[in-house]
Parts: sequence; structure tokens; C-alpha cells
Amino acid sequence: MNVGILCSNTGGIEHQQLAKAFSSIGITPFFLDPANLSMGVNLEHSFFHPKIRVDEMDGFLIRGIGISLLNRCFFRFDLLHALETRGYRLINSAMATERSFNKSITSIMLDANSIPTPSTVIAEDLKHAIAAFDRLGGDVLVKPVYGSQGVGMFRLQERGHAERVLMELYQLGSVFYLQEFLESASPPGEDIANPCDARLFMVGTECIAAMIRESASPSTWKANVHAGGTPRSFNPPREAVDLAIKAASTMSVELAGIDMIYSRESDDWTVIEVNSCPGWTGLSTVSDVDVPRAVAMYYHSQLGDG
Repeated sequence: MNVGILCSNTGGIEHQQLAKAFSSIGITPFFLDPANLSMGVNLEHSFFHPKIRVDEMDGFLIRGIGISLLNRCFFRFDLLHALETRGYRLINSAMATERSFNKSITSIMLDANSIPTPSTVIAEDLKHAIAAFDRLGGDVLVKPVYGSQGVGMFRLQERGHAERVLMELYQLGSVFYLQEFLESASPPGEDIANPCDARLFMVGTECIAAMIRESASPSTWKANVHAGGTPRSFNPPREAVDLAIKAASTMSVELAGIDMIYSRESDDWTVIEVNSCPGWTGLSTVSDVDVPRAVAMYYHSQLGDG
């Protein structure tokens, strides 16, 4: 059996671990950067890659489409849909990947399915964005609609500054995604001093591992490991696991990192994001679970013997 692993960073340590895990169960991995793939219509082959025969793949594991110009992002989503149209099994599916990459759709779907998530305004008009700053309490996070690892995300707390920043974003042609800032609390039973969030790693319908990410200081609200956060071991309570399962089901993701905080305001769990291409480098430092092997075994269980 051959698996095509779509990712932009084909030589990363996590992908080396993934290659080893697949090889150990008799599946040959091939890493394909979506930037090097093209599609054909009414030709002998439907997909082209300079080094790999795409038609020899039994299915694909989506590990990332890369951050690129917006029209190229759309092309890469089209590529996923085209692979499915030609009969390939994708994990995650094209629809699930496209939805979860889009924070707007994620927020809307979580809310529509009664999953606690922060109040958010998505707008194109500058006046609407400025009004949203007030409507959301004058303390908001501005996030790119497409993005991960906390890149491009910042906090606005003063109206004059907010107006200037939003004007600059408007002049750049940005779509505004403004989300109320929720102060996190240490989850019950945990002793976390700084702002924090939790990442629950989902494989199928099971949370196989989890961690708390603690920010670098009391005044730092970003807890992402890439932003300097520190992973902490975490045995999530049943209510957090159930919420993660519901969020993953809502977004139709089979492999996912569900990010949530224990909100000081509501004294309960709130889902912040659903990541369909989660990493595990930080998680592996505080968990004994072999995440790459769990991913490979799940893939095999879904595609059988090819």
C-alpha cells in the first residue's frame, strides 16, 4: 500500500517520524508538496508530479496545504476535491480540511451546533469592524481567516489604536475576523500560573493524548508552543473530551487538534479552534502516546490492505 502525504514541509521531523511509523506497518509513504502538483482534464493522467506517480497512491493523508496567496490556497483546496472526485480516500476529507482551515466557517459551525465558542464578528466593511470592537467589549483578538500557530494574530484593547490598525488592514484588503478576548483560568485540578489553553489530539472519535500549553508570563496571552508556550501534561476531564469529540464531529475531521480554554468568565470549557493538521512535537514531550504510529494505524484501518 502507498500513501501520499500532502505537506509543504516534506523534510520536517514530524514527517520523518510519520514515514517511520507508516513503514513499520508495511505502508510506503510518499511526500508531496501541493505546490508541485498539477491537475489534468481529459488526459491520460489526472494528476502530475515531477517525481512521483500520483496514480500509484492508494490514498492521501493531508498534513498541510501551505500558506500561500489566496488564489493558490483555493487551487490547493480544488486539488483535494479533485483527488476525491477521482476516487481517492483523503484523511482528512477535502471538505473537512477546507472548512477547518477557514476560521470563519469553523466559528459559524461550532456556534450552530451549540458548542461554546467566543463571540466573533467577521466583516469586510471597516465601519462594521470598528463597531464590532465596541460590540465585543473593547478587548478583541484579530486573527487571519486562514492561518495557524498564532501567526498574524494580535490583541486590541484601546479604541484609537484599534481604529488605526483596522484602517491599515482595510487598506491591505483584509477580511476582518474579530473575536472577543476571553481570559483563561487554570482548569479544575490543575495548577497553572499563567494564561493557558488545552490541545486535545483526536484520532477518529478518540482523544488519544492531550496537553496544556502555558504562556511564557502572566502578561503573555499566546500559549502556542511556536509562540513560546510551554507544554504541560494533562489528563482532560470527561466534559472536555466530550466537547472535543463533538467539535471534531461537527467539522467532520478524523484527525484534529481541538484547542480550548477554561474560561474564567463562564467557569467552563470553550472551544477556540479546530486544527485539521495538528502537530505533535510539543505534545510528545509531555505524553507517552506514539502519535505518528496512532495516525498510521488509523489510516490503515480506514483503507485496509489497498
